[in-house]
Amino acid sequence: MRTGRKVISLFFVAFFLTMPLLIPSMTTNAQTTSHYGAKIGDSGANLIGFDLTINSPISQKVYTDSLPFDFQLHWSPVGVSTFFNWTFVGLYTYSIDHKTPVSIESNQSESDIYGNGSNFKYNPSFTYLLDISDLTNGKHVFVISAGLYYNMSGQLSQLYNESSSPLQFLVQNPAPSPTSKVPEFPTFVILPLFAIVILLSIVFLRKVEINDSGIPRFCFSSQVFSE
Repeated sequence: MRTGRKVISLFFVAFFLTMPLLIPSMTTNAQTTSHYGAKIGDSGANLIGFDLTINSPISQKVYTDSLPFDFQLHWSPVGVSTFFNWTFVGLYTYSIDHKTPVSIESNQSESDIYGNGSNFKYNPSFTYLLDISDLTNGKHVFVISAGLYYNMSGQLSQLYNESSSPLQFLVQNPAPSPTSKVPEFPTFVILPLFAIVILLSIVFLRKVEINDSGIPRFCFSSQVFSE
Protein backbone atom coordinates (compact mmCIF):
# COMPACT_ATOMS: atom_id res chain seq x y z
CA MET A 1 0.00 0.00 0.00
CA ARG A 2 2.79 2.36 0.93
CA THR A 3 4.61 1.43 -2.28
CA GLY A 4 1.55 2.40 -4.35
CA ARG A 5 1.30 5.77 -2.63
CA LYS A 6 4.97 6.42 -3.31
CA VAL A 7 4.52 5.58 -7.00
CA ILE A 8 1.54 7.96 -7.25
CA SER A 9 3.45 10.71 -5.46
CA LEU A 10 6.44 10.29 -7.75
CA PHE A 11 4.10 10.42 -10.76
CA PHE A 12 2.64 13.78 -9.72
CA VAL A 13 6.10 15.17 -8.95
CA ALA A 14 7.37 14.12 -12.37
CA PHE A 15 4.24 15.56 -14.03
CA PHE A 16 4.60 18.99 -12.47
CA LEU A 17 8.33 19.07 -13.19
CA THR A 18 7.79 18.31 -16.89
CA MET A 19 4.83 20.69 -17.38
CA PRO A 20 7.07 23.67 -18.35
CA LEU A 21 8.56 21.51 -21.10
CA LEU A 22 5.17 20.43 -22.42
CA ILE A 23 3.53 23.87 -22.48
CA PRO A 24 5.58 25.35 -25.40
CA SER A 25 4.75 22.38 -27.62
CA MET A 26 1.04 22.77 -26.89
CA THR A 27 0.84 26.48 -27.65
CA THR A 28 -0.39 27.58 -31.07
CA ASN A 29 1.58 29.60 -33.56
CA ALA A 30 1.04 33.36 -33.31
CA GLN A 31 0.87 33.60 -37.12
CA THR A 32 -2.46 34.86 -38.41
CA THR A 33 -3.84 34.71 -41.97
CA SER A 34 -6.80 36.77 -43.19
CA HIS A 35 -8.45 37.12 -46.58
CA TYR A 36 -9.54 40.45 -48.03
CA GLY A 37 -11.58 41.10 -51.15
CA ALA A 38 -13.06 38.58 -53.57
CA LYS A 39 -12.97 34.83 -53.01
CA ILE A 40 -13.27 31.91 -55.38
CA GLY A 41 -16.91 31.54 -56.33
CA ASP A 42 -17.72 35.23 -56.03
CA SER A 43 -19.33 36.97 -58.99
CA GLY A 44 -18.99 40.56 -60.10
CA ALA A 45 -16.82 42.89 -62.09
CA ASN A 46 -14.11 43.30 -59.42
CA LEU A 47 -12.88 39.90 -58.27
CA ILE A 48 -9.56 41.01 -56.85
CA GLY A 49 -8.44 40.00 -53.36
CA PHE A 50 -5.45 38.89 -51.33
CA ASP A 51 -4.43 36.75 -48.39
CA LEU A 52 -2.45 38.50 -45.65
CA THR A 53 -0.29 36.46 -43.29
CA ILE A 54 1.12 38.37 -40.31
CA ASN A 55 3.95 36.81 -38.30
CA SER A 56 4.75 39.95 -36.32
CA PRO A 57 3.65 42.05 -34.51
CA ILE A 58 1.75 39.63 -32.32
CA SER A 59 -1.58 40.79 -31.00
CA GLN A 60 -1.48 42.01 -27.38
CA LYS A 61 2.26 41.34 -27.08
CA VAL A 62 4.46 43.84 -25.22
CA TYR A 63 7.32 45.43 -27.20
CA THR A 64 10.18 47.63 -25.99
CA ASP A 65 12.15 50.17 -28.07
CA SER A 66 11.66 48.35 -31.40
CA LEU A 67 8.81 46.62 -33.20
CA PRO A 68 9.64 43.81 -35.65
CA PHE A 69 7.02 43.39 -38.32
CA ASP A 70 6.99 40.49 -40.71
CA PHE A 71 4.15 39.72 -43.09
CA GLN A 72 3.43 38.18 -46.50
CA LEU A 73 0.73 39.06 -48.97
CA HIS A 74 -0.53 36.86 -51.79
CA TRP A 75 -2.75 38.33 -54.47
CA SER A 76 -5.60 36.01 -55.39
CA PRO A 77 -5.63 34.91 -59.03
CA VAL A 78 -9.44 35.05 -59.02
CA GLY A 79 -9.51 38.35 -60.86
CA VAL A 80 -5.88 39.31 -61.30
CA SER A 81 -5.19 36.62 -63.87
CA THR A 82 -8.01 37.87 -66.10
CA PHE A 83 -6.10 41.10 -66.75
CA PHE A 84 -3.16 39.25 -68.27
CA ASN A 85 -2.39 42.03 -70.77
CA TRP A 86 -2.15 44.75 -68.13
CA THR A 87 0.96 45.90 -66.33
CA PHE A 88 0.31 45.84 -62.58
CA VAL A 89 1.90 47.87 -59.81
CA GLY A 90 1.53 46.98 -56.14
CA LEU A 91 1.75 49.77 -53.56
CA TYR A 92 1.98 48.97 -49.85
CA THR A 93 1.93 51.02 -46.66
CA TYR A 94 1.70 50.62 -42.91
CA SER A 95 0.47 52.97 -40.22
CA ILE A 96 0.58 53.09 -36.43
CA ASP A 97 -2.35 54.56 -34.51
CA HIS A 98 -4.00 55.58 -37.81
CA LYS A 99 -1.38 58.23 -38.49
CA THR A 100 0.09 59.11 -41.91
CA PRO A 101 0.76 55.87 -43.86
CA VAL A 102 4.40 55.00 -44.55
CA SER A 103 5.29 53.42 -47.90
CA ILE A 104 7.27 50.17 -47.79
CA GLU A 105 9.04 48.03 -50.38
CA SER A 106 8.88 44.24 -50.45
CA ASN A 107 11.90 42.03 -49.81
CA GLN A 108 13.69 40.10 -52.50
CA SER A 109 13.20 36.34 -52.22
CA GLU A 110 13.85 33.25 -54.31
CA SER A 111 10.18 32.35 -53.86
CA ASP A 112 8.95 35.58 -55.50
CA ILE A 113 6.39 35.02 -58.24
CA TYR A 114 6.31 37.69 -60.93
CA GLY A 115 3.61 38.39 -63.48
CA ASN A 116 1.70 41.11 -65.33
CA GLY A 117 4.83 43.23 -65.52
CA SER A 118 8.44 42.50 -64.69
CA ASN A 119 8.28 44.21 -61.29
CA PHE A 120 4.90 43.00 -60.05
CA LYS A 121 4.95 40.26 -57.41
CA TYR A 122 1.98 38.07 -56.70
CA ASN A 123 3.44 37.17 -53.28
CA PRO A 124 5.40 40.11 -51.83
CA SER A 125 6.91 39.69 -48.35
CA PHE A 126 7.97 42.40 -45.92
CA THR A 127 10.37 42.38 -42.96
CA TYR A 128 11.22 45.56 -41.07
CA LEU A 129 12.37 46.65 -37.62
CA LEU A 130 10.66 49.83 -36.48
CA ASP A 131 11.90 52.22 -33.82
CA ILE A 132 9.08 52.71 -31.30
CA SER A 133 11.11 54.37 -28.55
CA ASP A 134 9.09 57.57 -29.02
CA LEU A 135 5.72 55.85 -28.54
CA THR A 136 3.95 56.24 -25.23
CA ASN A 137 3.54 53.21 -23.02
CA GLY A 138 0.24 51.42 -23.47
CA LYS A 139 -1.92 50.17 -26.35
CA HIS A 140 -1.28 50.95 -30.02
CA VAL A 141 -2.66 49.67 -33.33
CA PHE A 142 -0.90 48.56 -36.49
CA VAL A 143 -2.57 48.59 -39.93
CA ILE A 144 -1.32 47.34 -43.30
CA SER A 145 -2.71 48.62 -46.62
CA ALA A 146 -2.31 47.08 -50.06
CA GLY A 147 -3.21 48.70 -53.36
CA LEU A 148 -3.28 47.20 -56.84
CA TYR A 149 -2.86 49.58 -59.79
CA TYR A 150 -2.47 49.12 -63.52
CA ASN A 151 -0.24 51.20 -65.72
CA MET A 152 -1.82 52.66 -68.84
CA SER A 153 0.53 54.88 -70.86
CA GLY A 154 2.39 55.99 -67.75
CA GLN A 155 -0.75 56.71 -65.74
CA LEU A 156 -1.55 54.60 -62.68
CA SER A 157 -5.18 53.71 -62.19
CA GLN A 158 -6.42 52.00 -59.06
CA LEU A 159 -8.03 48.61 -59.36
CA TYR A 160 -8.21 47.68 -55.70
CA ASN A 161 -7.17 49.01 -52.30
CA GLU A 162 -7.76 47.46 -48.90
CA SER A 163 -6.56 47.94 -45.33
CA SER A 164 -6.14 45.17 -42.79
CA SER A 165 -8.04 44.98 -39.55
CA PRO A 166 -6.20 46.91 -36.80
CA LEU A 167 -3.78 44.73 -34.88
CA GLN A 168 -3.29 45.86 -31.30
CA PHE A 169 0.11 45.65 -29.58
CA LEU A 170 1.50 47.02 -26.32
CA VAL A 171 4.49 49.27 -25.68
CA GLN A 172 6.50 49.34 -22.47
CA ASN A 173 9.54 51.55 -22.94
CA PRO A 174 11.91 52.15 -20.00
CA ALA A 175 11.68 55.49 -18.26
CA PRO A 176 14.44 57.91 -19.36
CA SER A 177 17.27 58.16 -16.87
CA PRO A 178 17.46 61.55 -15.11
CA THR A 179 20.21 63.77 -16.47
CA SER A 180 22.54 65.37 -13.97
CA LYS A 181 22.78 69.14 -14.27
CA VAL A 182 25.72 71.30 -13.36
CA PRO A 183 24.59 73.61 -10.55
CA GLU A 184 24.37 77.21 -11.64
CA PHE A 185 24.91 80.21 -9.39
CA PRO A 186 22.08 82.69 -9.54
CA THR A 187 22.76 86.19 -10.82
CA PHE A 188 22.28 87.79 -7.42
CA VAL A 189 25.22 85.71 -6.14
CA ILE A 190 27.55 86.10 -9.15
CA LEU A 191 27.44 89.91 -9.29
CA PRO A 192 28.50 90.51 -5.63
CA LEU A 193 31.29 87.95 -6.00
CA PHE A 194 32.52 89.71 -9.13
CA ALA A 195 32.54 93.08 -7.32
CA ILE A 196 34.45 91.61 -4.37
CA VAL A 197 37.13 90.18 -6.69
CA ILE A 198 37.57 93.59 -8.36
CA LEU A 199 37.89 95.37 -4.98
CA LEU A 200 40.45 92.87 -3.70
CA SER A 201 42.45 93.31 -6.90
CA ILE A 202 42.51 97.10 -6.45
CA VAL A 203 43.59 96.81 -2.79
CA PHE A 204 46.29 94.32 -3.73
CA LEU A 205 47.71 96.53 -6.49
CA ARG A 206 47.85 99.55 -4.18
CA LYS A 207 49.93 97.58 -1.68
CA VAL A 208 52.56 96.75 -4.28
CA GLU A 209 55.47 99.18 -4.77
CA ILE A 210 58.26 98.92 -7.29
CA ASN A 211 61.73 100.00 -6.08
CA ASP A 212 64.55 101.40 -8.22
CA SER A 213 65.79 97.92 -9.06
CA GLY A 214 62.44 96.90 -10.43
CA ILE A 215 61.81 94.55 -7.50
CA PRO A 216 58.23 94.64 -6.20
CA ARG A 217 57.72 95.29 -2.53
CA PHE A 218 54.57 94.33 -0.71
CA CYS A 219 53.59 96.89 1.86
CA PHE A 220 51.43 95.86 4.78
CA SER A 221 50.83 98.43 7.58
CA SER A 222 54.12 100.10 8.57
CA GLN A 223 56.36 97.15 7.62
CA VAL A 224 57.89 96.58 4.21
CA PHE A 225 58.70 93.12 2.88
CA SER A 226 60.86 92.74 -0.22
CA GLU A 227 61.01 89.79 -2.54
